[in-house]
Amino acid sequence: MKAIWKWFDGNKTIIGTFLLLLFSQEFAQGWFDPGVMTVLKWTIATLTGASLVHHGTKGKFSTKKN
Repeated sequence: MKAIWKWFDGNKTIIGTFLLLLFSQEFAQGWFDPGVMTVLKWTIATLTGASLVHHGTKGKFSTKKN
């Protein structure tokens, strides 16, 4: 379980971006009601943005070694 969580923790931004791209495709628009799809996209975008900020606070965008 720890290995799965560690992998997920390192790939949140990638997973979120993939889901946003997937839900933005024409074929995925029929999967959910348009209102539900909008809420899903906003939720995923918010979580993806938060994970990107988290990368920054951990120093992932810095040239200094931690």
